[in-house]
Amino acid sequence: MKVKFLLYIFALSGFLSQAQEYNLLTQQEVLAQVQKKNAKIKIAGYNTRMAQADYQQSAAVFLPELGISHQATTTTNPLMAFGSKLNQEILTPIDFDPMRLNNPEAIENFQTKASIQMPLLHLDGIYERKAAKKAWQAAQYQEQHTQTFMIYQAKMAYMQLQLAHKNYAVLQKILVAAQAHFKMAQDNRAAGYLQDADVLLVQMRVSDIQTKLNYAKSAIQNASDHLNLLMGNNLATAYQPADSLQLQMVALNTNYNLQQRNDIMAKKQATEAQKNLLRAARMQFLPQLAAFGSYQWHDDALFGTQAEGYWIGAQISWTLFEGGQRFAKNKRAKNEWEKAVLETKDYEQESLAELEQAKRQLQDAEREVAKAELAVEQAKEALRIRANRFKAGLEKTTELLQAEAVYAQKRLQYYKSIYGYNQALYYVNFLTN
Repeated sequence: MKVKFLLYIFALSGFLSQAQEYNLLTQQEVLAQVQKKNAKIKIAGYNTRMAQADYQQSAAVFLPELGISHQATTTTNPLMAFGSKLNQEILTPIDFDPMRLNNPEAIENFQTKASIQMPLLHLDGIYERKAAKKAWQAAQYQEQHTQTFMIYQAKMAYMQLQLAHKNYAVLQKILVAAQAHFKMAQDNRAAGYLQDADVLLVQMRVSDIQTKLNYAKSAIQNASDHLNLLMGNNLATAYQPADSLQLQMVALNTNYNLQQRNDIMAKKQATEAQKNLLRAARMQFLPQLAAFGSYQWHDDALFGTQAEGYWIGAQISWTLFEGGQRFAKNKRAKNEWEKAVLETKDYEQESLAELEQAKRQLQDAEREVAKAELAVEQAKEALRIRANRFKAGLEKTTELLQAEAVYAQKRLQYYKSIYGYNQALYYVNFLTN
């Protein structure tokens, strides 16, 4: 009865200490916080929006450039003074007097101008726009992949928290049992069944378990810190999982297409972007055609519109040689595209190998769970037998301690095997979606 009472007291005290120290947390809360506040997901979102802005900026290859300006000048320069009068439409015959032409009086001119420039043929800009669109699509796929990966990371971190608490709980129960054995050892010593050395061994075992409990508590805080980092929370908060660590039954995607996975699609779109940049570099060897025009108002008063006129035209330009820069740029673009093609192919092969390895790890993890479960049952029965014999004074202390240690080790291995199986399952699910 004493032993049962001690077990109850220690178990109750352990439960209360955890309930008071840790904030209760469910996996769904973790996933919701990660999707809302995770820094890496936010960074991926910024990358997507910046790529979208680059694509929108490239629309200048089709859209006109509009502008308006107002300019005020005063001059006694013969040519500029005559031109200002001509623009203001105020020339008179007397202004053609050579004396006035050579020594004009100062004249003020206010010019208001509305202008337009329109690209008509800009082939390199067209392919640069296509490249910008592919880069935007690649960023979108990468953002989706980042979200999926961080959700996977959150599930793993939550399971690490579960495992850490399971480890702590197992060690607490082992400590209760060890303290009960220590009490029995003291009683047996008082009855003359045990030596002081045997009692000391049991006491050392209790001390060793208490040390492991401290490490287990640190592991809980480490797992909590990892979760806080993923959720974007204060690192000081520690958590208690609301869900217990157990085998997950997640249906695997058997109809997956590895080529359609978000990270691989991101690689493909980035490669297409490089291909279009290569085409743009080649188009720079061709001429460019643009139209332009302006409408002007001239007056001797601010914002005046006394005289007006327009100016329209078109220009074709063809840079034949600029020091070999275009040749070097074309060569670099070609190498970057070929490099991107090779990197994408290599990434696909690595992803396929990674998936096959993950499948094999899942099969191994499943067998490990079954083996660990059987080992726990065997160790539990062995400990029960030895504990009964020890209570009756028929078993050595070292053998009881050994049985107790084996049972603790098997239980922890069982929980680790569950964690390993769930991790492998989630990873295969991640790699096939």
